[in-house]
Amino acid sequence: MEQRKREDFVLRSIDVSNTMKALKGVIRHTVGGGELVLDERFFPVVITTWFGEIRSATIEYCYRWLDQMLARARDEGSKLVVVVDVLEVLRPSAVLREGFVHETNARADALERSHACTIVAARGPVMLGSISAVVWMLRGGIRVTTARDVPQALERGLRRLDALGMPRPPGLEPRRYERPQRSGAGAA
Repeated sequence: MEQRKREDFVLRSIDVSNTMKALKGVIRHTVGGGELVLDERFFPVVITTWFGEIRSATIEYCYRWLDQMLARARDEGSKLVVVVDVLEVLRPSAVLREGFVHETNARADALERSHACTIVAARGPVMLGSISAVVWMLRGGIRVTTARDVPQALERGLRRLDALGMPRPPGLEPRRYERPQRSGAGAA
């Protein structure tokens, strides 16, 4: 297969046979035993919810979507807050952790310009250790912290927007946010 340059990839060029839009601003993507829900309804706060087994193809899909969100933030003069919900995933392997590091570092310049912070909702020493290993390998000033749950992560993201003097997205109330449920399509 011909090797493509990163800039040749856009979300619309992805095979969407395993992707569905449930409602405006929300994309649900399944691969193997895993599932990913991408929620941009509260832009510039975006929420990624991961379920089950994370695969390289899902990481690549998520980062192509993130490219679009970073471009939108740049074009609108805002800063992106990324909430990553990994409360229901299997621990990623070393190869997958390296994939997260590679994809994030490949976007270091765009993240520096258009990224406010990333807050990862995670529990348990194994998952928190995996996140720490990824964060340790990231380049530059990419702000990543953890939270015990999605509402806490959202609250921290909103406080970061406040600190930057940016408006909060209308309709986002952290304690009332309805976390997506696994559809079952990605269940092993």
